[in-house]
Amino acid sequence: MASGLALRPGEVFMLFDMGGGTLDVSVVRLEEGECGQGRRCRVLGKAGEDLGGMRIDQWIFEDIRERFWHAFGGPEGKALSRPLLSACERAKEMLSFENETEISVRHISGEGREFSTPYTRDEFVGLLEKRGVFPRLNATIQRALQGAYARGFSEEDLAGVVMVGGCSQVPAIKKALEHRFGREKIRYDHPLVTVARGAAACAAGIDLDDHVQHDYALRFWNSRTGTHEFRTLVRQGDPYPSKRPVARLLIRATYDGQAQMGVPIYEMGKAKGGDAAAQRELVSDPGGGVRLVDLPDEERERREAFWMNENAPFFIPAHPPAMRDESRFEISFSLDENKRLLVTACDTRSGHVVMKDCPVVRLV
Repeated sequence: MASGLALRPGEVFMLFDMGGGTLDVSVVRLEEGECGQGRRCRVLGKAGEDLGGMRIDQWIFEDIRERFWHAFGGPEGKALSRPLLSACERAKEMLSFENETEISVRHISGEGREFSTPYTRDEFVGLLEKRGVFPRLNATIQRALQGAYARGFSEEDLAGVVMVGGCSQVPAIKKALEHRFGREKIRYDHPLVTVARGAAACAAGIDLDDHVQHDYALRFWNSRTGTHEFRTLVRQGDPYPSKRPVARLLIRATYDGQAQMGVPIYEMGKAKGGDAAAQRELVSDPGGGVRLVDLPDEERERREAFWMNENAPFFIPAHPPAMRDESRFEISFSLDENKRLLVTACDTRSGHVVMKDCPVVRLV
């Protein structure tokens, strides 16, 4: 396939994709298509983690700022913050090929304070260990394998592990996978272009039978508690198209005379309260510097739950209008082959189906 891994129908492989934003691990089986219509890939298990190159750049930035705090004080020091972040990214990339590099920055005007320090691969690996990168890699791999275990496959069934994405070039990450799976199973010949080559393979007739990549929920008003709450409809790893409804529930009116009921769908984020890095952000200040700030509560909530159909709201009409707290509609959700969330609604007052398999939003 795109990685150069020679696979026969029936064989299983793992795709380890660690790019700039996230880590995504999939266990996939190559199968013959029905009626001779080429091949397809069936995803047996999948897991993700909020871990990628940009997060590592931020860690290097924090490490340098903490160790050399005296160099970044005052207006001139703050002005070095923005070029420092870029220098940290370059250092990360260089350490994939060299044992030592230089983190060197100067004021963007070419005048004023300068800063330079050597940075070694050993220091970089120590930083990754300090941040718990390797246990997180193994935990994500294990979650993906759990899905394969549930379908009757084991780790020994893997024909190979394909590494893609920029961070797959980091020697310590490659070494960690070699230690777990054995050097002979690891493929990393084209880490930066494998995804594009795979897309070309799909266009040539290899289909991908995938799973949903995030959790999705319906947001509703709980009149008893006086708060908005979420009801999960689709979970990460659920296959599509679904063979049966993925969720069923009753929806109630929130006030007398309600003529339509909204179906707001949210993508639920992965931020965890104990992950300090997920609660902080690099921001630019008017002086051109870059600094770390804690996210306000409203911003944390927005990032943990993204309103998918805000710009195209979906409503179920109620004729005649519903009364407050009336369980007016019984609704069920399913997924089609295009990863669209479909809704079927039955009016409990009349017993009539008012809509069937209507698309609400396309999931990611």
